[in-house]
Amino acid sequence: MPEWLTNLAPASWSVVLRAAPFILFGLFMAGVLHVYLPVNLVRKLLGGGGIGAVLRAAAIGVPLPLCSCGVIPVALHLRKEGARRGPVLSFLIATPETGVDSIAVTYALMGPVMAVARPIAALLTAIAAGLGELLFGAAEDQAELSPEAGGSTCDGRAELSRGRRSGGLRAAVSYGFVVLMRDLAPWLLLGLGLAGLVESLLPEDFFQKHGLGPGSILSMVLMLLVSMPMYMCATGSTPIAAAMMGKGLSPGAALVFLLAGPATNVATMLAVGRFLGKRSLAIYLGTIFGVSLLLGFALDALAGTAGLAAAGIHGHAQVLPEWLAWGSALLFLVLLANGLRLRLVPYWMLWRDRRSRPTPAAPEPAGVAAPAPSADQAVAPSKGPGREAECPHCKRD
Repeated sequence: MPEWLTNLAPASWSVVLRAAPFILFGLFMAGVLHVYLPVNLVRKLLGGGGIGAVLRAAAIGVPLPLCSCGVIPVALHLRKEGARRGPVLSFLIATPETGVDSIAVTYALMGPVMAVARPIAALLTAIAAGLGELLFGAAEDQAELSPEAGGSTCDGRAELSRGRRSGGLRAAVSYGFVVLMRDLAPWLLLGLGLAGLVESLLPEDFFQKHGLGPGSILSMVLMLLVSMPMYMCATGSTPIAAAMMGKGLSPGAALVFLLAGPATNVATMLAVGRFLGKRSLAIYLGTIFGVSLLLGFALDALAGTAGLAAAGIHGHAQVLPEWLAWGSALLFLVLLANGLRLRLVPYWMLWRDRRSRPTPAAPEPAGVAAPAPSADQAVAPSKGPGREAECPHCKRD
């Protein structure tokens, strides 16, 4: 058996041990935001079309725990409620690029500097996109800004028609550990698995050996090209970026991956182009690519003086008690398994129902007469919904 394959499980478990306490903390804080944040206030703050609305949309989007596909119905609902393209575009970028859960995982796996740099970079990218829409975007159609301009497009995660939700901390725990974990479970599993694969498969100096170390524009462009079409939530992308940093990828290139990956995927790009227009889509993509590259270079320059690159994937689980790390890891695995169950069981039941349906009978060939009924069939009418049509004598007034 190859050595990297035998090291895959231990490497993945090591990532889980470091990340689990912070993932649980992030999920809980996400639940608290979901329960106690007055969503009607969010809708009100995103109203208007000036610079203030763009700044508010970016600031509100940074802590919210919505992935790129989950933010689409929320943003479109805000658009239907009268929000202009600038704040909507800003909200669409800030929300999936980071959140309280992904910030906690970033701190665990990549250190405090990256944990601070990531939300600041997301905030700046979102503000730049909103301002770009205000300056270069198409003129607003007043018909689109009317709340009656269409039905609600939000799903169960949007829920922007209500005020403060009820339930207290119990509802917060339920949302963070059950509902949100259901949405994140496949991507967390993929991210942790890929992180373990990178750690076990790639040599320590892989990126430097191939000219992709600090200051390399090629590494940043490569991260853009790799992350643009794929769907990866902010929390799930963090272990992968941390693992690549451990193999020599520069912090700036890792930041480009963390910004572009969650914000750009095929579903989001199609939604922006369809509902906001092609010009808004061009501003959306151009801002993400341009600003993320600039911020990547700035972070590499900072890393050269702050020693950030040496941090790599080394996290902060070592400062936690061992019992806390192991207990959090086991609880995380239980919640992850439950999230996968909630996510996959409906698909399995649908597949099972389709397989259990009887195969429709093949139609009789043209020109072939139907077989004559037997004597028993002629005397005894069949039971069921078609009985009255087959036996008129059984009808009762």
